[in-house]
Amino acid sequence: MLESPLPRMTLPCLDLSSLSAAYAAGTLTPTRLVEALLARIDAYADPAVWIHLLPREELLAHARRVEATGRAALPLYGVPFAIKDNLDLAGAPGLTAVLSGKFPLREAVVRTGIPNLDAIPAGRPTNASTELLMSKAMVDALRFAETYDLV
Repeated sequence: MLESPLPRMTLPCLDLSSLSAAYAAGTLTPTRLVEALLARIDAYADPAVWIHLLPREELLAHARRVEATGRAALPLYGVPFAIKDNLDLAGAPGLTAVLSGKFPLREAVVRTGIPNLDAIPAGRPTNASTELLMSKAMVDALRFAETYDLV
């Protein structure tokens, strides 16, 4: 068990089995886990650890949405993760290029080297975001996404 800086909260190990057991027993929620992890990040106080950390309220909002959706619907319910620089996405075409017809969707999928984890980078910002999101290419991308177990 890991001691949390939050009062009266002992975290389980963060492996899938321990988290799943704690959620099933009702001794932990995704929101409480996020709060405890953020407290640990704050206590460590090394800004070099994270290139970008989502704001506290945004992370808590994600956790609340996970809780509202429920364990049965989410295979990775409440599992925290970080996208680190071990995902080599440099030079990979992004979703913007796919939606604007500059790159084939299937070729934009990056195999990360982590089992069962593929990625499509967002791509370069564009002034045509609304048009791209309402395009046939977006419909095709959403259909393609259905080939995955979790998106």
